[in-house]
Amino acid sequence: MTQMKEILAKARSLIRLWWDILTRRPPSPEQKPSSPGDEQVPQSSLPKSEDLVEHTVVTILPEAARPAPTAWRVLGASVQGSRHERLGIPCQDACEWKSTTDGTLVIAVADGAGSATHSHVGAQTAVRVVIEHLADFDRLQKIDSEKSWYALATETLEKAVGAIKIQARSYDLAMREFATTLSFVVLRQHWIAAFQIGDGAIVVRDSDKQLHTLTYPVSGEYVNETVFVTSMSAVDSARVVFRESSVSHLCIFTDGVQMLALQMPTASPHAPFFESLFGFLDSLDASAERLESFLRSCKVRERTDDDITIVLASRCGYEG
Repeated sequence: MTQMKEILAKARSLIRLWWDILTRRPPSPEQKPSSPGDEQVPQSSLPKSEDLVEHTVVTILPEAARPAPTAWRVLGASVQGSRHERLGIPCQDACEWKSTTDGTLVIAVADGAGSATHSHVGAQTAVRVVIEHLADFDRLQKIDSEKSWYALATETLEKAVGAIKIQARSYDLAMREFATTLSFVVLRQHWIAAFQIGDGAIVVRDSDKQLHTLTYPVSGEYVNETVFVTSMSAVDSARVVFRESSVSHLCIFTDGVQMLALQMPTASPHAPFFESLFGFLDSLDASAERLESFLRSCKVRERTDDDITIVLASRCGYEG
């Protein structure tokens, strides 16, 4: 009997030992041993388990690790000119844009040649390919100078021209029938880069509310002649811009509104035109429909009968 009691006592000791091991809570790696002066949190101040679902954990990142602002307000429209309406010609302008999660905005605008039968297809193809190729995090991470931007921009142009060639073959037409101008811009938190072939322009407003013409029309060999992506001189005549600066607003447009927007021959921004547009963009009732209505208004059509494209952008919640 005595031997049985000793065995049971040992068994109970082993059970208690295993229970202590299994239920023991390991110390947190960051927890420091308490010292006599440490304050203890009263048990009554701890949240109840059923209250934990109401709480959200917020992690404060150091300044260098915080993601770039991703909020952009963008409005754009392409409208058929009155002359094309009378002749039954489709709008030959095109525009697209994309705002990515890392705070990058990419915008592309194209204006098909009026004399080319399928220039609207060329314009649509060009802007689509630009957005697909440029809105890529890995590619944009490599941009840190005008040289690296030029390399990426010309690579993007080659992609766009290649896609237009495929379209030309599918229609069994010459490349010239798909001729189009092309402008595109990339905006990040601390730099802006632009590339332009042909007419149209890009105007920006900086954090000091000063207007600047980023790119301006590229002319051809003769007066009133422009350059297209299908031209032999496309790359050589391109406007290439890379600036390490932040902008609050941007307007990229085709030549349909050049005479309204730019003061020639210096191509300086016509301040009332842009201040009005940027004020509209920042208003609560701004919409693509209202922008399109403005572009179709008599006030605009009295000055131009060409197709018109305007894309407006403003950086939201950013202190530049």
